[in-house]
Amino acid sequence: MQPVPIEFLSEGVCVRGRFFAAEGTHEPTTFLFVPGWPADPDDFLGLGPLLSQRGINMVQFAPRGLNPSDGILTHAGTLQDIRSAMQWLRQADVHKRFKVDPASLVLGGYSYGGGMALAYAARDPAVRRVISIAGMDHGELAREMQRNASFAAEIFPWVILPLRYHPTRKPQIRIAIATTISIGIQPPSSLGLQQDKKNPHSPAIT
Repeated sequence: MQPVPIEFLSEGVCVRGRFFAAEGTHEPTTFLFVPGWPADPDDFLGLGPLLSQRGINMVQFAPRGLNPSDGILTHAGTLQDIRSAMQWLRQADVHKRFKVDPASLVLGGYSYGGGMALAYAARDPAVRRVISIAGMDHGELAREMQRNASFAAEIFPWVILPLRYHPTRKPQIRIAIATTISIGIQPPSSLGLQQDKKNPHSPAIT
């Protein structure tokens, strides 16, 4: 079964993804999956077809700022996108179209998405089940960048280059902003970063 393209609004930003419908189950468990960096739209782990064949819905979306969604990537934005995705899944028309049982939602993610899934679950008591696959500790990453300037200089190209040279679009991104921490490190100018005027510690690709 082919996945169905989906989209929903998150704070007015269009977030896009794909819905892999469960096969042979009346009201299956639905797994909301937040992908790893930089949100490969081709289901990098191959979980969509696998779970679908085993009677589980899987919804994968790209947080704002990552292909193919609109907007600028921030940690706070990704958390809001998860909330918006959960709200979308609980809508009556989505229940009718995709056989989503709001009582059987599972949140999860891989790498970047795994860390964000855990961070979101910690603040939303409605999330009863969460799965993190090689989840990133974003707070520790930000602290290490504060402590270690050479590490910070090395990590910026690793984070940015997969996005800058994406063949179909040039995304916008703010780098390494934890929800309660701003790292306060200026990236190398050779990376083509510009400062976000609203937050002088949030470099952004434009």
